[in-house]
Amino acid sequence: MTAAPAGKEYSVARRVGDIDISFSFTLEEYYAGEGRGDYTLACGRDGEIFESIAFDSYMFPSERTVRFTDFTFDGIPDLCVDINKAADNVTTRLFVWDADSEMFRESEVLVGSRWGFEPDRRLMSVYTSAGPGAGDYAVYRWNDGAFETVRRAYIKTSPEGGFTRVFVSLADRIGDGYEDREYEYLKLGDPDIGAIIYGGL
Repeated sequence: MTAAPAGKEYSVARRVGDIDISFSFTLEEYYAGEGRGDYTLACGRDGEIFESIAFDSYMFPSERTVRFTDFTFDGIPDLCVDINKAADNVTTRLFVWDADSEMFRESEVLVGSRWGFEPDRRLMSVYTSAGPGAGDYAVYRWNDGAFETVRRAYIKTSPEGGFTRVFVSLADRIGDGYEDREYEYLKLGDPDIGAIIYGGL
């Protein structure tokens, strides 16, 4: 295993409106194609920085790992930064843009392999793989300045009669707990598992 020189820097720059946003990544360790380093997110205007956030990451900044997505559905891009990857799942830190203070604030750390959005219902889903043919969805609604988990959907696939069925078990958030619903199933490739994942929300 060959180590890259400590202190090597990578950077990515973006602009949202008149706000300049830069991400710098200082490599601390590098082995077998994987690195650990210190991330700094800085926001400024006209050359003056008015916010700086620092955190650790095991992934390099790039167009793929640093993304702007409106996951609060207010028409203003928020920030997703991937910081680690294990098997099929990626750990992502979410930063919400606060228009009043013109600053990002950290919101959530989520783990998953696929993201989905239902803007009309103000819902976001994150799928976490649990291995071949199994995993679960967490469905979130942005509510009063925070993400609220409103449903969990557990997915399992099984061969049956020459094709594959997808079994879905739903658990809806009721107060401080969850209310389970019976399994629903559909043939793999049949229309829109999203109709089950988001149905009734």
